[in-house]
Amino acid sequence: MQPHSKHVLRIDRSVLSALIIAAVVVAGWLGYPREPSSRTSSRVFSVCEVLWNIDKLEGKVIRVRGVYFGAIRDQCPTAIREWGGAVWPAALNIADSDLAASLKRPVEFETDRNSWAALETFWMKEARKNAREEIWATFEGAVQSADPESRRLGGFGHLGAFPAQLVVKSVDVGSISIVANPTYEYKVEGPTR
Repeated sequence: MQPHSKHVLRIDRSVLSALIIAAVVVAGWLGYPREPSSRTSSRVFSVCEVLWNIDKLEGKVIRVRGVYFGAIRDQCPTAIREWGGAVWPAALNIADSDLAASLKRPVEFETDRNSWAALETFWMKEARKNAREEIWATFEGAVQSADPESRRLGGFGHLGAFPAQLVVKSVDVGSISIVANPTYEYKVEGPTR
């Protein structure tokens, strides 16, 4: 009598190795297992784009480029208005993660103070030259507004003069540039009603 024969699938080791490698590659390609993405979009917004789309960008970590002058500033072709009719300056207050937390508006990151200090050092060096110029920089951070649901802006920075703020995660030091013939009109401005 012969024992019952069992059907056994035999796979050559090289074929098995190839299947395992293929499975790992496919799993990686599909992104499995997935981890939440903490990367910021590579898109860089203007200050105007941020303020015009505040309801969509509220709370998001984005990159913003503008004139660095005590805030992030820009000149927009149309006024920044809230539904109540107030007209706001085209500027974002900038705050660090500690200030945001103290104002009960915490973020999930800590500000890279070294990158911000590098920008400040550059700015001070240029200021000592007493030249009329614009210093442009790209910031990464979380957008905060007063109330995106009702499009109410304001209440940020000194005397609440800014319509919204960017809680700075970092400054892209490589993005700092000078415009020798500035077009930005430097003035301290607040909302008008």
